[in-house]
Amino acid sequence: MMIDGHKDRTVEERKLIWDEENRLLAVDENGFVSNYWYDADGERTVKTSGENEAIYVNSEFSGGNTGTARFSLYVSPYLVAGQGGKYTKHIYIGSQRIVSKLGDLASYGADPRRIPYAGNEADGLTINYKDKYAQQLQSIKDNYKTFDIPYTGTDNNDYVNGQGFSSDDDTPEAALARAMTRTAIDENFKPNDDHEKMQFYYHPDHLGSSSYITNLDGEVVQHIEYVPFGEVFVEERNNIWNTPYLFNAKEFDEDTGMYYYGARYYEPRLSLWMSTDPMEEKYPATSSYCFVANNPIKYFDLDGLQLWVANNEAMSLLLHTLAPEDRGYVVRDKNGFIDSKILTEGVKHSVSNSENLKSLQKIVADPDNTVRLYGLVEQYDFLSVNNEKKTKIFEAPNRQNLYRELMEGFSGDESMKAKYSETLIQQGIVDEYELTGNLGATLRPKRLTNVFPAGQMSMSNDVEIYISCKGTTTLEQVKTLGHELYGHTLFGISGLDPRHGGNTGRPDGNPTLEKQIIKSEMESEKNYNQ
Repeated sequence: MMIDGHKDRTVEERKLIWDEENRLLAVDENGFVSNYWYDADGERTVKTSGENEAIYVNSEFSGGNTGTARFSLYVSPYLVAGQGGKYTKHIYIGSQRIVSKLGDLASYGADPRRIPYAGNEADGLTINYKDKYAQQLQSIKDNYKTFDIPYTGTDNNDYVNGQGFSSDDDTPEAALARAMTRTAIDENFKPNDDHEKMQFYYHPDHLGSSSYITNLDGEVVQHIEYVPFGEVFVEERNNIWNTPYLFNAKEFDEDTGMYYYGARYYEPRLSLWMSTDPMEEKYPATSSYCFVANNPIKYFDLDGLQLWVANNEAMSLLLHTLAPEDRGYVVRDKNGFIDSKILTEGVKHSVSNSENLKSLQKIVADPDNTVRLYGLVEQYDFLSVNNEKKTKIFEAPNRQNLYRELMEGFSGDESMKAKYSETLIQQGIVDEYELTGNLGATLRPKRLTNVFPAGQMSMSNDVEIYISCKGTTTLEQVKTLGHELYGHTLFGISGLDPRHGGNTGRPDGNPTLEKQIIKSEMESEKNYNQ
């Protein structure tokens, strides 16, 4: 390789450790080791990078030092803490990050030992944090051993009133924290601390990639241009702050040169994913390591966004199946997909205990299937059992009000009619119209019909939902969506029989599905009327 007209004979080596769930646990870049931890949902929660110095005498290890070069704690999508006492708060519009606000531990009194442990005051809950720390430290040592690198690290107990917490004085992060402290002293805050100056605004391109970063005064502090597959082509920045969220607005790990997309890591220098696609069975004609079908100018990775909503009309129907206080958790991005991360956080914090919301989260978070909600239509195309394309045209439903028919046929005075009406209501015959006909359809792709056959299959490799606009009220359309989405669709992608009783061929039909549909329709009607 030629660099500046000279041959570069340097040999670089990268080693990676993966777990059984295809998650990256550690990376060794020529002795610079990074370690990663994940939560139960597979999202990265902690990142540490260690510098290693070693002395060898006659090829035998004689001594050395292992230190933490960088440390990041991903508390939530809205807060990331790091060493040097710094933290970053992120503000979003939908799924798009628009502002990053920087702060430090000064507001906590500097000493982290005064911050109570999470769950410390909860009744009946005991968490042994010392054991957890010991397990985490042991995993670091195990990774070093796997890489055949000696680990000689020691714990940093020299807090010095908290100033040494998670901080090596020589790291860029520690220097940034010191610079922020000086800025804070220099009128970083207005009276009552209501207007921080350390705010940075994102100006992305059509793929969400950060192009310009500006400060509170509108000054450009960082400018980035990219080659098509994500490598940085041009970067201009000052010495105040620079964002790690670059190509596709994903975090760039400077230690490894890879982007973290949630499900996988992407290497822009190779234009390849570093692990196989969790959804590789859906795209057999495409390499499992291929990045966005080799067309990064037009596409970007959806990172688990698995429910696509066709338009605002379909989105309105979807929102009305949910309680009013839960609708803010359902955010549709510019490509029409529901944001999985925001929805998952919403389920955690929701107080409505909505079964529809929980069902929606399961559908959106499903890694193996994409669901396409086309909303109100007059007709739809489907694939027949003979692999022929056909078209189904919706017709207005038949309406029958048995209560009114019986009341009109009853002869008697008003008092007798009142008693008769009361008797009918007690028998479950109420003054409402019963609809019969095809109000909606859920089409499963052929790959999902092997166990539970269907007469109509989707034309694509995804689940498709259509709601009839012929002769139905908005309430009826909302209930139909609850029926199709939280009933047939949920069962279909969960490996359960999504067919109505008459199609199962079983004597008992499909009572589990029928109960789910009734429950979903009732909640959808209740939420619509709120």
